[in-house]
Amino acid sequence: MSVRHIPSEERGDIPAPELQFKTEKGCKCRCGTNTCECGEDVSVPYKFHEGELLEEIKAYIDATYSQHYSRTKFQASEFIFDGGHGVGMNVGCIMKYAQRYGKKDGYNRKDIMKIIHYAILLLYVHDEYIAKESK
Repeated sequence: MSVRHIPSEERGDIPAPELQFKTEKGCKCRCGTNTCECGEDVSVPYKFHEGELLEEIKAYIDATYSQHYSRTKFQASEFIFDGGHGVGMNVGCIMKYAQRYGKKDGYNRKDIMKIIHYAILLLYVHDEYIAKESK
């Protein structure tokens, strides 16, 4: 079974979480589901454990919401983003942890998880602030 990504001109203005795929039968299946409306299995045969790693990343991010800096109603990041400094803060944090990986505390996964988390926050800033301002 082969699955191809539907280019934006074919799918219209569908947000990223709603990406669709066409199967060999020509069905349109939504990204994130493992079974098409026709019953065909469309799960992605990951070669590098991406599915498991994404689950681990989600669990890591979920755990940050119970840590000390998120006990109040607002996180400091919200004020930073609203003040127009979201890109700089997230890129700076990505650089910090990327340069630290292998040095402080050795080659540890926690630095990589922080890089990924800040990259996700950067995507949020892009979608919520940068992309909306450029329209």
